[in-house]
Amino acid sequence: GCPSRPPAAGGSASDLVRRLDDEYRTATYELFAYVRLGDFWIGPENAAPFGETPWWLSNGLFNSAHDMGCIDVRAHADIARRLRSEAPYATRPPAPIP
Repeated sequence: GCPSRPPAAGGSASDLVRRLDDEYRTATYELFAYVRLGDFWIGPENAAPFGETPWWLSNGLFNSAHDMGCIDVRAHADIARRLRSEAPYATRPPAPIP
């Protein structure tokens, strides 16, 4: 995959990604990042804003982690509970990426 982190983190980032990271630091909203293990397009280490860890989900056999990530019902259930102001399934802090 393409590195998407600032050079200080060991990668080379596009101006867009750098601007997004800068904007996020002053954001008034909360962001919840999820990733499926084995996503080689994005990479688990690049799935959350710089310095944060995403909630990771195991990947099924013969599934494309990247392509199936947007339809993973586990992430959908967690997001739905957050939107309904219910206790989420995923709690902070996210577990370290294995």
